[in-house]
Amino acid sequence: MWSYISLGYFKQIPKAGEVGSSTMPYKINPIDFENSDGNLGQLDLTDLTVLRNLGMGLGHSLLAYKGTMRGISKVQMRITDLVGETVLSCSILAFMVMAHEVRLLI
Repeated sequence: MWSYISLGYFKQIPKAGEVGSSTMPYKINPIDFENSDGNLGQLDLTDLTVLRNLGMGLGHSLLAYKGTMRGISKVQMRITDLVGETVLSCSILAFMVMAHEVRLLI
């Protein structure tokens, strides 16, 4: 998702009163997606002893997916910039539209 935002395919919706950073207050940080990636990165089920902590891994997964859905609710799809592009697969677009009411910018 970060790549799509940086390429301009999606625009993040600014939240009233939210500041991106002290040096770039106009910037909108994709914090929900950052947290999702961090939570998904916590999964490591390569050793049987890790199975004892399976609940923690599932908990991190749940937090990651909730964060991703929260992040998706804060972006707008820029249809005019996507015309002619084949970068986004139909399955990704269909998921976003079905999973959450994605705002379309035409």
